[in-house]
Amino acid sequence: MYNQRMAAPAVQIESESLVARIVEELRANPEAQKLLLRALLTDEFLGMPVRLERVEADVQDVKADVKRMNGRMDRMEADVQDVKADVKRMDGRMDRMEADVQDVKADVKRMDGRMDRMDGRMDRMEADVQDVKADVKRMDGRMDRMDGRMDRMENDVAVLKGDSLEAKCHRRIRPLISSRLGLHRTRILHSPLQETNPDLLSPVEQALARGVISDIQDDRLEETDIILSARRKADSSAVRVAVEVSNNIGQKDIERARMSADALSAVFRQDAVAVVAGYRVHPRDQERADDMNVHLLIVDEND
Repeated sequence: MYNQRMAAPAVQIESESLVARIVEELRANPEAQKLLLRALLTDEFLGMPVRLERVEADVQDVKADVKRMNGRMDRMEADVQDVKADVKRMDGRMDRMEADVQDVKADVKRMDGRMDRMDGRMDRMEADVQDVKADVKRMDGRMDRMDGRMDRMENDVAVLKGDSLEAKCHRRIRPLISSRLGLHRTRILHSPLQETNPDLLSPVEQALARGVISDIQDDRLEETDIILSARRKADSSAVRVAVEVSNNIGQKDIERARMSADALSAVFRQDAVAVVAGYRVHPRDQERADDMNVHLLIVDEND
């Protein structure tokens, strides 16, 4: 009995057949597929699709980033090319600037040479001007002396004719000076019509020797037409008077009288008066005489 109750042994099915049957059943029952998968696969494996989706999304992000990076690299390369072009242009400008600087240096060097030559020319011109000025000064002195000689020659001719202005002045200068300038005790020290008084000659020689007056001033005193000594009526102070005589009073006569008076003042260390005597004077020269403090004595031609 016991053996009869024992269950019959299970029939063993081949693996391939079993798998085939299971596959058929799973295809017919999708819910069973999911349960089987959950039973057979681990959670990590089951999560693979989600992870794959995230990986795919990350890949897309990476691709987008790479694309952006490629764009940036392209722009950077373009920028680098622009910078290289700018540097090249700057190099060209620097080269041109260096060339310009060299040109300027050459111009400056040429200008320096011209300036040196101009300095030399200016030095020579200045020396020439000084020579001309010295020549003119000497000529002025010679002209003054010639003027004096011409005046004396004219007066000498007039003396021979008996009508010399210097002769008239020699005769009448003392009363004229005394009345016009307020002087008295007038005395002629120097005149073409008499020898020079030692009271004038000796002090002039001493002043020249001491360097008080120059050779030009000594010549001027010698060429002065008339020199007098006198005293002022107001205070009896001593004064010397230098008189130039000319038919037509002009600028040269006024200047010579002023120079003679200044020389007398230096010799005697006293006041000296400048006077020009003549027949006629232009208003312009009258103003000049006033400006130079030179007294003018107009002599009557009929006297």
